Amino acid sequence: MKTVWRGRNDKLLMPFIFVLILAPIATYDQTLFHSLVELAAVFIGISAFIATLSTFKYSRSSHSLYLGTGYLCVAFLDLGHLLTSIPDHVPNVRDDATVQLWLFARVVEAFILLTFIDFADKKVKPLVFILGSIATLIGILYVVKTNVLPVLYTPQTGYSVEMQYTEYVVIAVIGLAVLRLIKNRKQAGTNKEYGLLIIAVSLTFLAEVLFSEPLRALNLSPAFGQIAKLLSFWMLYLALVENTLTKPFAALLNSFNTYNHLPDAITIVDENGAIIQSNASVSKFTPFNEKTIIGQNVHKLFHSPDVAEEDCPICKAVMGKNLPQTYEVSRDQKRLEIRVSAASSVSGGFGVVHICHDMTVRHVAEQNLGLISRLFNMLRLTNQAIFKHEDELSLLKEFCDIAINVGQFELAWFGTVEGDIVVPLTYAGDHGDYIRKAKVNVAEGETANGPIALALRNNDIFYVNNMDTDPIFKPWRKPAREAGFKSVVVMPWERNGAAVGFFALYAREYDAFDEATLDLIKSLSKDISRILTYIEAEKIKSETEKRLTDLSRAIEQSESAILITDVDLNIEYVNDYFCRLNQYEPKDIVGKCATKVFNFDKETKSVINEALETVYQGKSWEGEIFIDKLGDREYWFYQNVAPVLSNDGEMVQIIWTSRDNTELHNAQQTISQLAFYDTLTNLPNRRLFHDRMTQSLQLSKRNNKQFALLFFDIDDFKAVNDIMGHSYGDMLLQHMAEVLKTCVRESDTVARLGGDEFTIILQDIENERQVKLIATKIISSLNKAAQIGDRLMSVSTSIGVSVYPNHGTDCNTLMKKADMAMYHAKSLGKNTCKIFDDSIAQDHVQRAKMQDAIQKALSVEEFSLNYQPQYSVVDGRLVGVEALIRWYKGGTELICPDKFIGVAEQSDLIIDIDQWVIHQACHEMKKLLDKGFPNVKLAVNISAVHFKYSRYLINTIDSALKESGFPPHLLQIEMTEGSLVEDATLAVETINAIKNFGVSIAIDDFGTGYSSLAYLKRFPVDLIKIDRSFMYDLENDNTDRSIVDAIINMAHSLNLEVLAEGVEKQNQLDYLARNHCNFAQGYFFAKPMTSGSLYEYWEKTTSKYLN
Repeated sequence: MKTVWRGRNDKLLMPFIFVLILAPIATYDQTLFHSLVELAAVFIGISAFIATLSTFKYSRSSHSLYLGTGYLCVAFLDLGHLLTSIPDHVPNVRDDATVQLWLFARVVEAFILLTFIDFADKKVKPLVFILGSIATLIGILYVVKTNVLPVLYTPQTGYSVEMQYTEYVVIAVIGLAVLRLIKNRKQAGTNKEYGLLIIAVSLTFLAEVLFSEPLRALNLSPAFGQIAKLLSFWMLYLALVENTLTKPFAALLNSFNTYNHLPDAITIVDENGAIIQSNASVSKFTPFNEKTIIGQNVHKLFHSPDVAEEDCPICKAVMGKNLPQTYEVSRDQKRLEIRVSAASSVSGGFGVVHICHDMTVRHVAEQNLGLISRLFNMLRLTNQAIFKHEDELSLLKEFCDIAINVGQFELAWFGTVEGDIVVPLTYAGDHGDYIRKAKVNVAEGETANGPIALALRNNDIFYVNNMDTDPIFKPWRKPAREAGFKSVVVMPWERNGAAVGFFALYAREYDAFDEATLDLIKSLSKDISRILTYIEAEKIKSETEKRLTDLSRAIEQSESAILITDVDLNIEYVNDYFCRLNQYEPKDIVGKCATKVFNFDKETKSVINEALETVYQGKSWEGEIFIDKLGDREYWFYQNVAPVLSNDGEMVQIIWTSRDNTELHNAQQTISQLAFYDTLTNLPNRRLFHDRMTQSLQLSKRNNKQFALLFFDIDDFKAVNDIMGHSYGDMLLQHMAEVLKTCVRESDTVARLGGDEFTIILQDIENERQVKLIATKIISSLNKAAQIGDRLMSVSTSIGVSVYPNHGTDCNTLMKKADMAMYHAKSLGKNTCKIFDDSIAQDHVQRAKMQDAIQKALSVEEFSLNYQPQYSVVDGRLVGVEALIRWYKGGTELICPDKFIGVAEQSDLIIDIDQWVIHQACHEMKKLLDKGFPNVKLAVNISAVHFKYSRYLINTIDSALKESGFPPHLLQIEMTEGSLVEDATLAVETINAIKNFGVSIAIDDFGTGYSSLAYLKRFPVDLIKIDRSFMYDLENDNTDRSIVDAIINMAHSLNLEVLAEGVEKQNQLDYLARNHCNFAQGYFFAKPMTSGSLYEYWEKTTSKYLN
């Protein structure tokens, strides 16, 4: 109750102060004291009504308005009671009228206090309460005026019995109201309002008790009851003010404080684009604060300055009320995200919420990440370009082209210095005019302190990230703006330690160059200098050593190790770098065959053979070669292998040029390994999962802790992709990822391995019970329906768990056992969790034993076939038989199919079983046909596993028909719904291939899987078999009958025939006949039997079941 009193002492003291002021009057004149207190209570009641009615439009508190209008009625009744106590004011009324009005006021008050909770969650119009209050007043006044009630009070006899009993009823009702208020405290409003209401109703109860006859008989002063009544009215008034004024205004203040401290600039804009409200953050984006910005035009302050207001898409959206919308704009060197949406207004006027978010940092980071990748490619291609050009100028042009095409710069150019003036050498890009206008004197004038002059003077790269504001770029600012340049970097090109030229790159983004990009640009600068120095050196060498023309031509194309062999790979020349790298002396290897000198691994030999195949065709080859531990380290070489041709075009030598590419290769590998997260779900991918798994093993071992590994996937996820499309599948995977992240701690790892396979690493677990609880939470959370696109979908998953160190101490063992547990969970019915235990391992052992037994049964011919007849429901003809496999283990023990078929499917032994069944059934039925057995369908059921080996199935059917001579049109292959759904496209192709033989297709167990009209239309089937589960209680179960009717009607609408399995009673057969089912089979006709028994059975029975 502390919340009731805190901060309310002043309000609670007011009635006490009022009573203290009136206390002397009570000792002097009790009637006057009574009148003044009653007037105060009347005033409070009327004030309560005014407060609740005035705020109802905003608070929508029906129970508060009900109390307010109710106490307005009580106030008027109390006022009438007060006035009728003075006969001169109200003539022509009975002597006890004042008592009647007082009693009616108490009855109405008690009724209101008992029932106001019922309106806590109801929406009632104020007029209903007001009219109800007026009607109550009129009714009571009519009763009092017409003297309907018996006399309640006379001076001689006092208060009547009716009066006293009514008082007791009022006290009881108010007491009941107190109890009901305590019981239903949640419906009574906030804690403060609730506490005040409890006090108000309790004081009302106290007042009525003090006014009651037993206490009047004790001559207790009525002033105590009047004070309690006044206090109860005041407490009720405070409760209503709390709910309708204090609480809403506090919420409004909190909301305003939150809104005012948001980092984004939030403004409310009218339909003309004028700002009518804003938060404090506008000062971060504009020169105005939240007060001075009122009335300013939003376009001028926040939108693109390059677009006129009438053409601005944001302004058009606001004017056209085409909301909500999101835009990106560039302004004042910032990247801004603008979101506009309609603003709700109590007054009904139109307004727009305009939110401006600064995304410059993120935008620059994205730009720089892309630039780093492009610079890496530039490094690689720049180093490769040396092999394509013989002269310096064409190589420089190639470097410029690489910068434009790969680096995506706006302008790239090389220049040198003649005297003090910069002279362009070559460039790439569409801004040649800029180079011609950009006059640079490196020794004097403003240009002497520009980027080019400073880079050359300091022999170091120099960059400007904002040409618009950096003072050193002032001389070239205007042409740079016209060209759209924002940033520039200048790399010196040095020779013999001195800068002799430069390479300049211009970008169209601000802040294009940061620490990471500058490191790469420094590497690029060094590579260019090294390449150009090398070309210059080779040029000099070529001029001075003419007798080594052929050799120098090859060396010009390389910067590192050189090896020259003849066409038979005998070594003729090696350079010094090659010898140092390989730790050979020339005399040790020249003249020897290279294949005997160098001992490469198998993979490297394969690459070298590929290179030689290309060279022997007269072409050059280039690529990377890995050398394992050459000297004391591992190398990646960029290798160029080229033929040297004579004047006659005959190959006379092979030149092998190698450049150490290890550093660049490792850098590229580092970039490629940045992709540690799955792009669809943003979860760690398989690579990062393995890293985390390794870390968990090391950490848990070091700290003697446990961790758990959870494996799971989405049950029947394939059906989601096939039925609703991959877009829904992707959204479902994203939903699953979000749910999983909410179910675990930050220290845990949720990863997606691929497809619908997910894993979770739970760190520092106490016991397996804790893991079970988390797994149950995951399953429960995924089972909840969620909005996926335009559909409500839920996820069913099966979870397998292994725990370190209980189930293993290495990654592979833990993953294997979690995977085994997951598949065991699926075998238990899916959507469940299973922690690995010995029973799972034993189950695998038993499955292995069963597989061995199946293989033995196939080899010793323990399998046999039974046949169950199928009949026409229309005329009773025998129309077909279904081949059913039987296994008598050891010749005597019958093994039911459900005991071994599942194991056979998991191990692919089902392929051999089905092959045997198809061949055996065709041979046995062909023998019966030759004896005179009617030409009826032979139905053979195949497993879904066959669709993984569809070509094998097709060949099996083809060979069985050819070897047995059984008519193809009499063979019917049965497939389950589930097998078709697994891979619908492959299923259609396989079915079409089978039907090409003339064989018919049936869907078995229809109604138990993915039954839908979409599948029936897609698959070229001939017959549907209704599952036997719908036959058991067909005569009593309306659901079964509805399903059977729907299947029959669906099939007939597609011109398909229908066969019902499991028919055992006459009434089932009658029902099927009435509903036009085509065929039936079951124990009602005959049990499965051998082929010999089938022939005898047919001879003895002819259409006896349906006559």
